[in-house]
Amino acid sequence: MVKKAYKEKRLGIFMFFHPRGEVFDYAEYLLKDISTQLDRLIIVCNGCLSEEGRKKLHRYSKEIINRPNNGFDAAAWKEAIVDHLGQEELKKYDELVLFNDSFFGPFRPFAEIFEEMKERPVDFWGLSSHGEVGYEGHIERHRYIQLYFSVIRKRMLHSPDFFEYWKKLEIVNDFEKMAENHQYRFTWHFEQLGYSWTVYSDTSDLESSDLSKNISHHMFNTYEMIAHRRFPVLKRKCFTMPKSLMLRYGKADGLQRSMDYIKQNTDYDTGLIWDYLLHNCNLRDIYDNVDLNRVIPVSHSKKIPAACKAAVIGYLYYEDDFPYYIERLLHIDKEIDVFLITDDELKKEKLEKLTKGRKGLKIITKSKRGRDLSALLVAARDIPASYDVVCFFHDKKSSQKEYATLGTEYRDLLIDNILYNRDHVRNIINTFTEEPRLGIITPPSVYHGTYFYVESDYWGICFEGAKNLLDMLEVDVPVSREKQSLSLGTCFWFRSAALKKVLEYRWKEEDFPDEPFPRDGSISHCLERIFPLFAQSEGYYTLTALNEEYAAAEITNFRYMMEHAVHAAVKGKKADNSSFEDFERSLSGNGIYNSGLIGKLRHSPHFETLKRTAKEILPYGVWQRLKKLKNK
Repeated sequence: MVKKAYKEKRLGIFMFFHPRGEVFDYAEYLLKDISTQLDRLIIVCNGCLSEEGRKKLHRYSKEIINRPNNGFDAAAWKEAIVDHLGQEELKKYDELVLFNDSFFGPFRPFAEIFEEMKERPVDFWGLSSHGEVGYEGHIERHRYIQLYFSVIRKRMLHSPDFFEYWKKLEIVNDFEKMAENHQYRFTWHFEQLGYSWTVYSDTSDLESSDLSKNISHHMFNTYEMIAHRRFPVLKRKCFTMPKSLMLRYGKADGLQRSMDYIKQNTDYDTGLIWDYLLHNCNLRDIYDNVDLNRVIPVSHSKKIPAACKAAVIGYLYYEDDFPYYIERLLHIDKEIDVFLITDDELKKEKLEKLTKGRKGLKIITKSKRGRDLSALLVAARDIPASYDVVCFFHDKKSSQKEYATLGTEYRDLLIDNILYNRDHVRNIINTFTEEPRLGIITPPSVYHGTYFYVESDYWGICFEGAKNLLDMLEVDVPVSREKQSLSLGTCFWFRSAALKKVLEYRWKEEDFPDEPFPRDGSISHCLERIFPLFAQSEGYYTLTALNEEYAAAEITNFRYMMEHAVHAAVKGKKADNSSFEDFERSLSGNGIYNSGLIGKLRHSPHFETLKRTAKEILPYGVWQRLKKLKNK
């Protein structure tokens, strides 16, 4: 049987929103791909649109509607359908494609997707769906297409039902209410009218008969969707979802695995994803959700590529610890240049004796003012520009701590995870060559002994000072006091291009504190926390890394501390341990679950019945306020 060859006349309506009106390359990639399948494209921009953004969008359509940012994507589509087009104009097309900018992709061409979907005789389709939601057999939401992308075919498109739906759609500015008005209703509404539907990546086999357990697989099961169900996009929101919520559904490594799969198995440039994330998202959220942590081998390696120039810069102040650091440096490849900085000539002579015969090594003296940070940013300021990848380290004493062992452990945490041995250093440098968007590799934060406070006091007294430095250097990236810094201790590897702004600034020794060195709050303490943000502003991400031997001990420590912390909290009857998300909420003092009565009700067999009854009898606004309170 010969297939009938035909080409549908297809109209697309694209909803675009960005708070600054910027159009990123991922959106252009999407428009360039899908435009080949459209006879006409209307772009509706909610809110502002920059002049540069308008020029970019004009490459794909001259038909741009700029409207106020209200009513979300549904309001944009309604304005285009009802006010801009009208019912008779819709009848000129065989298909209507409604889509927005909330996803990356496609990872396979839309030409292939549309061609495949021709074989499915339905009235409308999407890319993914959500299963029924409800409790104890009561259906609260019927199965529905997730409407970031949907295609309406002729029978439905030309019907009065379709136009009347949009004409009567109530537009509100409450996200949940708008979702109930449109997202959760659209599919069931038209199904009841006799229109059939399907989705490109089916997950009906993953749906549960217990309707309270159905989830958004395109959000919380991304690797399964992309690798095994040919799902062609990845939602932006996945990258900013709270990690605790992701952990409710598994080990929360789906995004990292999805990114690896896309990079290794498709033609899609994951740099388009990184460009958007690094310009718009908090670095800690990206770090948590994409698992930007590595375990670096120490017992095997491959040689560093000849084209990669690497150097190590170290500031050494404490003479009694010189042998500890020099031993590490003498065991790394001779092709890596070494620059040591100290504060007087006698120390310089001692270092010369300890490093005698080591080629490619230079020793510099400077005053001790500003210690490690002035060493890097003043004495060594011109060195990184000659290298692709640089390690900076300094000697760490922490003599103010109550036990000598704590200072030693902190020193080892910093040095063992950046300069453990030759294989370790090679593997770090090779990680930079393999990951072009990698800007910094830093050791993990310290938490041993009385450093434990760092886990809850991320910034100390340095947050405002850090923000002022970012403003001074015109670094505009999202930063929050509530989000932990990714660097502490000023020992790290970096790509020279990633720290361009801070390295090129003309720092002076007078910018840094003199002796006696402050314990906290100085410019040095502020700077050490924000190197990853400098890298982010240049379009690079930061990894924390542990050598494989160090990682083994730390994993044991983490598990021990987590288990005992949970046991102590639950034993004190302060915590709900049904999931980490519930545990975190119940201890935080935020949200209604911290109430003793609510806590007991949640685990009773009648809780869902009570919740459903409350939703039915309470005014809508009151119910929504309760939900928002819970979600805090």
